[in-house]
Amino acid sequence: MHKIFADSLCVSRIDSVCIQAFSSPEGDADYNRRLALRRAQAVKGYLVWKYPGLNQYRIRTSAQAESWDALRDVALNDTLLPCRDEILQILKLNTGEKRKEALLKKLNTGIPYRHISQWILPELRNASICTVYMRPLRHAQQGSRLVADAQGNNGKEYQQADGTEITDDTEVVNGVRVAKGNDTNANGTEVINGVRVAKGNDTNPDGTELTDNTAITGSTQVTGNAQTTGSANAIVPGKSRRRPLFAVKTNLLFDAALMPNIELEVPIGKRWSLNGEYMFPWWLINDDRYCLQILMGGLEVRYRPGKRSGRDVLTGHFIGLYAGGGKYDLQWDKNGYQGEFFIAAGVSYGYAHSIARNLRLEYNIGIGMLRTDYRHYHSRDNHRTLLWQENGEYTWLGPTKLKISLVWLITGKNKK
Repeated sequence: MHKIFADSLCVSRIDSVCIQAFSSPEGDADYNRRLALRRAQAVKGYLVWKYPGLNQYRIRTSAQAESWDALRDVALNDTLLPCRDEILQILKLNTGEKRKEALLKKLNTGIPYRHISQWILPELRNASICTVYMRPLRHAQQGSRLVADAQGNNGKEYQQADGTEITDDTEVVNGVRVAKGNDTNANGTEVINGVRVAKGNDTNPDGTELTDNTAITGSTQVTGNAQTTGSANAIVPGKSRRRPLFAVKTNLLFDAALMPNIELEVPIGKRWSLNGEYMFPWWLINDDRYCLQILMGGLEVRYRPGKRSGRDVLTGHFIGLYAGGGKYDLQWDKNGYQGEFFIAAGVSYGYAHSIARNLRLEYNIGIGMLRTDYRHYHSRDNHRTLLWQENGEYTWLGPTKLKISLVWLITGKNKK
């Protein structure tokens, strides 16, 4: 889906997007239908937010509450289901949904129903079908124009420039272009439940392999007359995609405090990354009255949990382990502290999201330990002489890192 919706050429050819959602059968049927519809609308809202070029008025949502009969196929294949034969008998009864639910809950003191609730019903609560209908590319090449019949009366949506009808294998139903019935075309494809699919391993009459206009990837079906070879990647042949190399960052909080800093993060696979940072303010201000001199570096290993499919690189929630150190000289008027070395280490949590194509905004906090040896001094002779007062040690347990970073993603090109 990302290959299609992120490509402006493909988006311009989208006729409609149909999202179908479901809910499990337990409880009130009307509520379940409303719940399934909210699931479909949530998917629509996400697609509109993530792909601004996608026309929201071309996205249709539908929903249905599964019946208890939908469990039959799952129950037949579930060898671990207790009282499976009894459950199948209940599902075959010619009675209402409420009655079937009550009988399932009473069966064997509710043990089989607990198995159903834990392992079967969650699979029915989803918005799993998203069908994308594409306008045929060949019609655009022949100078055809789109004539939409919003009422769906005649089912003719495409006409050639001279006004003659184009015979197509789709029709308009309630203003949405869908595939016709269960027809089979001469090119070896068929339409099942309104979705165009390829028939088995058919070949053309001349013995050559059938190249169809249908691509099915995961639970997404794409129909249209664009030349594809079974993958959404082939919709636009020769188009290049960008591969992330590393990210350059700066902590905006340090920048506001006039503390120059830079970070580099290198992605390692889909979940791991290595982040390095360096901070180097070295200021003497107001005739040496104020001193801000820090040299600090550190490394952090990050892990991003959860589902990563469809997510942009270096985005989402992450946890990390970090360690770093450096030296400092901090003076405010006549009092100052110097440290030849300090160390900080701990665990971190953060979140990053996209704000533009190659720009991210990242929030990060770290909690751990900071340990340093220091020397306390007073400045004399108009801040030209430092008089040592004492040496000491300092240990801090708590927040040791806070960042709001602007991230610039550096990418390279890979040819498909």
